Amino acid sequence: MDKMQFEKGQIIVYGTSGICVIDDIKPVKITMDSKPELYYVLKLLKDEQSKVFVPVNNEKLTSKMRDLMKKEDIIDMLKGGRSDIMEWNTDRRERAETFRDILVDGVSDDLLRMVVCLYERKKKLYVTGKKLPVTDGNTLKSAVKLLEEEVAYVLNIEEDKVGAYIRKQLGISEDMEFEQ
Repeated sequence: MDKMQFEKGQIIVYGTSGICVIDDIKPVKITMDSKPELYYVLKLLKDEQSKVFVPVNNEKLTSKMRDLMKKEDIIDMLKGGRSDIMEWNTDRRERAETFRDILVDGVSDDLLRMVVCLYERKKKLYVTGKKLPVTDGNTLKSAVKLLEEEVAYVLNIEEDKVGAYIRKQLGISEDMEFEQ
């Protein structure tokens, strides 16, 4: 059996589900005729009624589990957030694929660059009376949710103030929210 890299009680991030606590690590029998397999039982911090079961020996699923970012890393990421601008890809399919990959990787410099890119595109369209395409709007909303949740948790900022804090760090005006 592979060595477990996470412990019961540890706070982690799981893919696009967000911040979770490892509620338990226990054998689970999925079907009546299967052998019990060891699972991480994750409880979402935003919704303690929801649980996610991740097989300990499933590398693809456990690779979606990661430690929270450190305070210093978040501060550095926000400070450099506008220095390396992501260019807008006009090919809708390529853009969607790139954005999906970034979103799945979770909070990172790339995710922040993507949020800024989408925000700038949204702002440019807004001036002409248009909106982001639905797919891009949903991507922005999901990315902002992940970003705000982790920044709020790690830096101990109230949820209703974290968006303004991030925008201030990025030098983005308060006149338009990130989300669509």
